[in-house]
Amino acid sequence: MAGMRAIGSLLVVMMIAAPSAANAQAVKVDSGKRGANDAMASTQVNLASLPQITPQVAATHLAAPPFGTGTTWAEYAARKAAAGAQSQALRNGRQKSAVPASPNATGVETPTVAAFGALKFGCAGTDLVPPDQGLAVNQSYVLEMVNACIAVYDKAGHLQPGFPKSLNAFFGRSPSALIFDPRAIYDWANNRFIAIATMAGDLIKPRIFVAVSQSSNPLGTWKLYILPGPGDTQVGDISDFPELGQDRSAVYLTFNRFDSVENFLGAEIIILPKAKMYAGVNFTYVFWTGMKEGGQLVDTIQPANEFSPSDHPRAEFLINSRNINFGGSQCSSSTCNGLVVWALSNPLEIGGSSELSGVFVPTANDYSLPPPATQPSAIQPACTSGGCIDTGDVRISGGVTYHAGSLFGSLNTASQRALGSHVLWFEVKPALSDIGSNGCNTERCPDITSARIVNEDCFMCTVAGNWYYATLQPDLENNVAMVVHYSDASSYPSVLVTSRRATLDPNMMHDSGTYLIAPVASYNSPIGETPPFRWGDYTATAPDLTSANSQVWFAGEFSNAAGVWRTAIGHLSFNKIVDP
Repeated sequence: MAGMRAIGSLLVVMMIAAPSAANAQAVKVDSGKRGANDAMASTQVNLASLPQITPQVAATHLAAPPFGTGTTWAEYAARKAAAGAQSQALRNGRQKSAVPASPNATGVETPTVAAFGALKFGCAGTDLVPPDQGLAVNQSYVLEMVNACIAVYDKAGHLQPGFPKSLNAFFGRSPSALIFDPRAIYDWANNRFIAIATMAGDLIKPRIFVAVSQSSNPLGTWKLYILPGPGDTQVGDISDFPELGQDRSAVYLTFNRFDSVENFLGAEIIILPKAKMYAGVNFTYVFWTGMKEGGQLVDTIQPANEFSPSDHPRAEFLINSRNINFGGSQCSSSTCNGLVVWALSNPLEIGGSSELSGVFVPTANDYSLPPPATQPSAIQPACTSGGCIDTGDVRISGGVTYHAGSLFGSLNTASQRALGSHVLWFEVKPALSDIGSNGCNTERCPDITSARIVNEDCFMCTVAGNWYYATLQPDLENNVAMVVHYSDASSYPSVLVTSRRATLDPNMMHDSGTYLIAPVASYNSPIGETPPFRWGDYTATAPDLTSANSQVWFAGEFSNAAGVWRTAIGHLSFNKIVDP
């Protein structure tokens, strides 16, 4: 393994386009340092040939650790309890709820959803929580990943023979290895599946695993790569909460770095050359680390999935909210505002180095640490008042998608006007310069010059209820589906989808959503936790370009009749005039 080769740093200061002129401001955005490292030599695995996971094998898997917050889990829980108390202060008799509609109910504007129950709690009878969600779709197959397991379905929802498989076995590791936080996408230009996960442990240095299918058939052979951390990575460090994106030429991975005692060390962006990965050859990759905004390290920089072969942006776009180092940490003692939008140009360094630039754009809505979500529960009375489902912090947890000049994403937040956890969703249009200005002064290296938010809404923020972990997916017309979880003191936790046509008035979804699976029971932690119980840290979406009437797929979780998690996968399309 070669050592890190640090090369340089950049600083960008921009005046930003904002929702209103009064909000425009100059904010320092520091692009950090560029370096390079060598990927460990590729191996390969045939997914279909792996044995089906058994309860005995799954029992040796370790539960995924809580996502990193830069502090102890006890301090995080105290912040969430305080957010819950603040939310309860908004309770009043005038507030109405907006419970989603039953599956395929009439009288809703969101198009009809086809859905099926997918992977079950623990995959093979274990007590692993939470699932966390990876999803990718192509012409024939649906690939799903959760912590511990990987599964393949046909598009009618039939689980393929011999599945699910062990996630650890897929990545070539023993059942006891701590592998977690899977994600997946499909490369529609080259017809390949791409999957990632991270590995950590007290006695090892962290690793990121990357797998690419060798054809459009996920049941066949995959090439596997292992990515080491920067040269200063130590034993016991964690490469946490990896994110996954792509453009035509490269795959982009990002993750948050923590040391062994949970100190936040910054985020990292990794650029992987598609052609070399698909060929199964060794390669050196470029990375960027230490990105800052306003002098503070930023976290959870989501790379965009530039999924459509018809899109040809001149840079890869990434986006993050203010979170760990902002607003008293996780925006817990004061509200936060704004997003940082990044552009990474010349990723394969043709005729010069890659270039990373960023701008800050204010949001029309402030955001803050969301309270835990409530649910009905006679077993845990606190579930109906203070809340007992963890709703995370204000990071952009689900994937971000780019299409036709727009970036789509969301984050969890408290509402300033109503009881419960809510989501702030947005559509952002970035703008690039003609040529670069930070060392690569050619047309290959444009910088981001501004960004403007063209759609933004704090979803259902004037009504009581809990919406958490949303992900947005546009189709080829930029019609959008948003998958999100919902629960309240009278409604069991489940997953729903809502939508907006590209022609809808700005800053709104059509309705409060339709359940994929009807809610049936309260969620009761199977591992003896005290509230808030851990829930999946992100949902997932996937575009389906099989036909001209492109479909949108999505996945989340619900509490089944046994009170433990199960995932649900669904899809819809905007191909009827009667779907407004």
